Amino acid sequence: MSVFKQLFPPWSSTALTALLTIGVCGVSIADTSRAPVDMQSSGTRPTLVAASQEELLIRRKSIAIMLKVLSYDKNLEQRSPESVRIGLFAKSTDADSVSCASLSAKALEAFKGKSLRGKKILAKAYFVDSLDQISALIEKNKLNVIYLSENLDSWVEPMARYAEKNKIPIIACDESYLKKGAALGVVKGKDDKPKILVNLKAAKAQGLALDARVLKIAEKVK
Repeated sequence: MSVFKQLFPPWSSTALTALLTIGVCGVSIADTSRAPVDMQSSGTRPTLVAASQEELLIRRKSIAIMLKVLSYDKNLEQRSPESVRIGLFAKSTDADSVSCASLSAKALEAFKGKSLRGKKILAKAYFVDSLDQISALIEKNKLNVIYLSENLDSWVEPMARYAEKNKIPIIACDESYLKKGAALGVVKGKDDKPKILVNLKAAKAQGLALDARVLKIAEKVK
């Protein structure tokens, strides 16, 4: 039985609401003791920036919620027959993009080796210089989820077209990305509570078929 199923046995709105306040995948939101996830750079090796514990906890919670939502994608088995392979992409020449990606990579480490509906979660950060490098890395590593770091605004729309063509969903922690074609995101809402965002058109085009009960609690973005 997967860790998700143990924590959230069968579907209920209460289970989804619980995502906003507790850890998932058997990982406590307060656990900050793990080392960063594996990283690769296709350009100049970026300098990693230390994040505060509060920032790390917020990002870990956002990622936990996105993973939980992805576990209720009806097409998960078809897209990820063996494992959920997440590629986190940042621009190696942009300090803000690298800093945010480093934070996300460290947060993702908490889920390394955990499972999503029986599929092992594999995540890796890549620091690149161009869109061509992203597509090459996706194909080489057989990635089936694209996670775009902050400060990649000009890359979102072309990446969305690539994601649509290859049926690979884009997730993000920036609401503006959802308006440009990312499928799923989690951002800070009212009272600093996480807010689930879904671009329905993009989600469908990128191969996501989310359960209606997820859509009921998510905010729709056009």
